[in-house]
Amino acid sequence: MSTTVNATEREQEIVQNLTKIRHTVDQLKGSNTARLVAVSKYMPAEDIEYATKTGQTHFGENYVQELTEKSQKLPKSIDWHFIGHLQSNKCKAVAGIPNLFIVETIDSAKKADTLNKACIAVERQDKLKVYVQVNTSGEEAKSGVEPADALNVCKHIKENCPALELYGLMTIGMKDRDATNNPDFEVVAE
Repeated sequence: MSTTVNATEREQEIVQNLTKIRHTVDQLKGSNTARLVAVSKYMPAEDIEYATKTGQTHFGENYVQELTEKSQKLPKSIDWHFIGHLQSNKCKAVAGIPNLFIVETIDSAKKADTLNKACIAVERQDKLKVYVQVNTSGEEAKSGVEPADALNVCKHIKENCPALELYGLMTIGMKDRDATNNPDFEVVAE
């Protein structure tokens, strides 16, 4: 009986948190559009199911194995985002996830080529959307192409990777920057 109470409390907590976050996003986005991607790494499948009941459909995972397991177990209506560093030897596994919405961490033309070949090998039905990750903060711990190389990687994907759809750029800004005029995001905008 206590399991039911705990599950109910957990579901209520998730619903409340998502409601609060959506309200904040709605206030800040103005006339722009925004998509909320719930990062679900280390979260049990039950938590993700609770979130889907609120209409949350986009979830981000950092690890290929966890993404693969969850994508097989959870509803096919979920749009998965791979948000972790993609190793070349994991490209085929990622490409084989049917409801993978996007890979957000392409950090080289070579990685794009490997993922493109993997999509072809698994006979992926639709083009796989990708973001090119740009390391705008210059932090060595972060992956991504140098800002000066981003355009070349984007062109390479457009011209040489028919199984991929270039969807945009992604960066992870430095944590301690001013949120109003974060130079990391200004670099991507340029």
